[in-house]
Amino acid sequence: GGVTLDTVTALVVDVDDILDEFNHIIPLKKQKKPQTSNPELTPAEARIFNNLSSYPIHIDELVRKINMEVSVAAGALLQLELKGLVRQSTGKLFTKIV
Repeated sequence: GGVTLDTVTALVVDVDDILDEFNHIIPLKKQKKPQTSNPELTPAEARIFNNLSSYPIHIDELVRKINMEVSVAAGALLQLELKGLVRQSTGKLFTKIV
């Protein structure tokens, strides 16, 4: 049998939940630590990353602080999460993983 909707239905809270589900289907190598030398970042990702800290900041406050469109910031934040550099908490709060 193939993969059906019933076999992949799960509650998704953050990007780690998605990666965990895919790990059951296609084993992924998980990074133990984020890379200290920044992987290739787009200008938007770099701007966001440089304005984050270990203290959570709401996406609305972040875009006001750096004067960036919400849609651009949301895409860049997702990419930073996938690269293991940023963590999203409940309520659209983002922190840099140090």
